[in-house]
Amino acid sequence: MKIEIENLKAQMTGRELNIYQKADALIEFNKLLDYVNELEQLTIPVVVLRDCD
Repeated sequence: MKIEIENLKAQMTGRELNIYQKADALIEFNKLLDYVNELEQLTIPVVVLRDCD
């Protein structure tokens, strides 16, 4: 899943945005936060190494 963050990048670099682009930047920021939250919820299986001698 690729999150579109072009307006957010423009906002963060100080470019002049119109009101709609600013609103899109906020939406993109919230989507990015949701995506990071989803990634944090992924479980990583525990791998146990055994000696097979």
